[in-house]
Amino acid sequence: MSLVSDAIWAASPTTTRGQATPLSSDPKGERIAYAARFDLALSGKSIFLRSIDDPAVSKQYTQHTTQTTVARFSPSGFYVASGDVSGMVRVWDCAGEGATKGEYPIIAGRINDLAWDGDSQRIIAVGDGKERFGHCITADSGNSVGEISGHSSQINCVSIRQQRPLRAATGSDDTSLVFYHGAPFKFNTSLRGQHNRFVFGTAFSPDGSVFASVGADKRIWLYDGKTGEAKNQIGEGVHTGSIFGISWSKDSNRFVTASADQTVRIWDPEAGKAIQTWRMGDEGVVSVPDQQVGVVWPTGRSDGLIVSVDLDGNLNYLVDGNPKPTRVIRGHQKNITSAAIAGSTFATGSYEGRVLAWDTTTGLADKVEGAAHTSYVAGITTSDSSSGKELYSVGWDDTLRSISAPDKIFTGEAHDLKFQPKGVAATSSTVLIPSSDAIAVYSKGTQVSSLAVKYTPTSIAAHGTTVAVGGDDKLVHIYTLSGTELKDTETVLRRATSPISALAFSQSGSKLAVGAANGKIYAYDASAGWNLITDRWSAHTARITCLAWDESEKYAASGSLDTNVMVWSTEDPGKRIKALNAHKDGVNGVAWEKAARVISAGGDASVKVWTVKASSRLFEGRSNTESEAGDSFMDNSLASDHPHLLPMANPPHFDRNSMMHHSSDSQNPRYLNSPSVTGSDSEWIVFQQTTSSPMLQGYNQSVYSFSAPLEPPSLLHQAASQPCPRTTRNLSTSSDYSQFPVNNIMSRSASQFSTMSSGQHAHGYNTIQALRGSFDGASPLDMTRSYSSTSDNPETVNQQPSVQSDFTSPNWHTGGQFAFAPQVPNQHTTAGPSAQYQLDLNNNLGIGNGSRNQSLDWKTHTTDYCLSNMPNYEPYLGIRLDSALLLVPMDALGRT
Repeated sequence: MSLVSDAIWAASPTTTRGQATPLSSDPKGERIAYAARFDLALSGKSIFLRSIDDPAVSKQYTQHTTQTTVARFSPSGFYVASGDVSGMVRVWDCAGEGATKGEYPIIAGRINDLAWDGDSQRIIAVGDGKERFGHCITADSGNSVGEISGHSSQINCVSIRQQRPLRAATGSDDTSLVFYHGAPFKFNTSLRGQHNRFVFGTAFSPDGSVFASVGADKRIWLYDGKTGEAKNQIGEGVHTGSIFGISWSKDSNRFVTASADQTVRIWDPEAGKAIQTWRMGDEGVVSVPDQQVGVVWPTGRSDGLIVSVDLDGNLNYLVDGNPKPTRVIRGHQKNITSAAIAGSTFATGSYEGRVLAWDTTTGLADKVEGAAHTSYVAGITTSDSSSGKELYSVGWDDTLRSISAPDKIFTGEAHDLKFQPKGVAATSSTVLIPSSDAIAVYSKGTQVSSLAVKYTPTSIAAHGTTVAVGGDDKLVHIYTLSGTELKDTETVLRRATSPISALAFSQSGSKLAVGAANGKIYAYDASAGWNLITDRWSAHTARITCLAWDESEKYAASGSLDTNVMVWSTEDPGKRIKALNAHKDGVNGVAWEKAARVISAGGDASVKVWTVKASSRLFEGRSNTESEAGDSFMDNSLASDHPHLLPMANPPHFDRNSMMHHSSDSQNPRYLNSPSVTGSDSEWIVFQQTTSSPMLQGYNQSVYSFSAPLEPPSLLHQAASQPCPRTTRNLSTSSDYSQFPVNNIMSRSASQFSTMSSGQHAHGYNTIQALRGSFDGASPLDMTRSYSSTSDNPETVNQQPSVQSDFTSPNWHTGGQFAFAPQVPNQHTTAGPSAQYQLDLNNNLGIGNGSRNQSLDWKTHTTDYCLSNMPNYEPYLGIRLDSALLLVPMDALGRT
């Protein structure tokens, strides 16, 4: 099984009152790019690329290490340049998997804006620096191609003419614009007197004939695009608030502006008049959240769509001729702090008190209308009644509110709690809210009882008349509801070793999941005397923040501050599937929408949908100790009765040096039997994992080994009767493949290899090396083989099959991960198949022949694999698991 990302319901653009919010569109007009940063420490390090036509489809870039500020598509549409508050600019692939192309420090401060040249080769980045306020670099190397000078205060905006001769313009808090010639870009003239307050936006027309500037003085100025000469001011007095954004139509005949006066206007530069106006909010009412702080007119579209962003972060879709937005896309601008699901509504609450209701069928959100929370939403829950139409929320404004899920509205009055809530749980008739020293019971909005406690409650869950409360005393206290009175049953669950941080009952109430601050999860059987089901759910490395059970009650989903989402099984507690780095700043909510769909919400202000599906992987690896974070699900197809999953009771362990042959004569290595194997000439290759790596997180640092013969069934017995050939070669360190991504390699051979020229041959045994522990590529494995025509010395028949030394791939550097498989003979003759296997960046395993007469520097790690002869001399891959040996026919890899 695997947890596959199905959708990202993106955060809204970050906005700040009095500042422009840059928006960018790709050349096709299909996506917009923007930054999502928050006013919280260590939060908001994402860039979102969001589909315009289907806003529920987006891509998230999370490689910035500080809060992001701006993102711009390149004119080619293949790359995005994004900046952050540290002055770093990253250039990354937006057409593929989001790989970072370059990371360049520009200034010692916040990046406010970016611009690309028409060739997608040069970038100007500007902002609030110390020694300088901007710089011009090449996109591929970060080399300097000019200087940005002439300003005495931070630069807010920049634009580059897309035609030659290249020109650029910047606008600043010093009220001036500077015009540059390039490339390399250099100061040409300072344009002063046009604006008398901050300049917030500047933009060249697509044909390069003119550029315009806007600012806090509500003025719009036009300039000659080639000379920089100021031409004229238009629309004086039309906008009544600061103008924060400007964008041109693709025909260069019109441009659009966005203003704090709550309007977006289309202008005819020749006539100097506004030809279309949209005003957001209620007519005649001044509304700060409706201030328009950014705008983009996507090129490449035929519908003339304009997208603006207001101070609340809402994206407004505007079409010429329609007086109102045709669509409003909403999301969170702050960390999502709590979540719950009721039918097809997924409700989320955030740090600033906003509550949104997401339609799980469309992935779009609506604001829950009514008297909202004014501070941190500490909890959202739904009652355990069958209707599931009512939600309850509590916040650090010390209020309790009811929400109608179908109507997406707060109902009734806000109820003053007179204490800060630690969470919330609900039954069909009551709402339970813990404080620092008591548990209050509410019914119909009125507090009806309270139970004092001697510990500090940290979490709460309820089902029917049973209430579980977790405390900072590392205990789970079980209570029962008698009417509206909460009574102590004196049942205490004591398994946890750190404060309780999350609780969740299954839908029937028969199971309780308990999450702790140290990342461990415990499952209890509430219907059988609170017996412990498992305490092995222990792969998280930080506080458990949320838990949820699926309908079958066999699986539980968990979220943690470690950024990961995991799904656990009660039937096989050692199994799990995981979505690593699911939410950049921690996971704060999980829910099951249906049997195989998990929804999560987190500190990155986004909501993500995950599909639980059968994996194409053969295995994902397991550690020898249950406490290791490397435990993971085996594929469901590998059941205990799988014909190639063989039990290993007390598997023998031995030093690898007793297995590996180091011969000084590479042409005639001696045949070696394992000293631990008797009664046959069989041998299994043993690898040792020497250390941890990014690919091996959580693996036990110990010798992994297996040997043969093992106990029946006969398949393994037959396998043990056949040799496992290998060839010894010397691995030289004379050539350091430093550009090769060695961190992506999982294993190496424990034997030494000698470098040989193409066409030479060695006799003896082959070893498999650098084979990654999964095969999850879309392409099937091609087992086509080419055969060696060289004959060996007849004396070596049945012991030393011939092999070719050309084991490196001609596509060595284009594939991200390399795997060399041994040449396994199809019979005991002097000729055998010669094959090289390569695992590329997409994890597709292919086969082919190649030659490279260079020695290799293997700086990798080892684990348990063996490619062995099996009955009829077919190649098999042997994989050592905790208590079993998985033997996989190599020709079956493409079918799995």
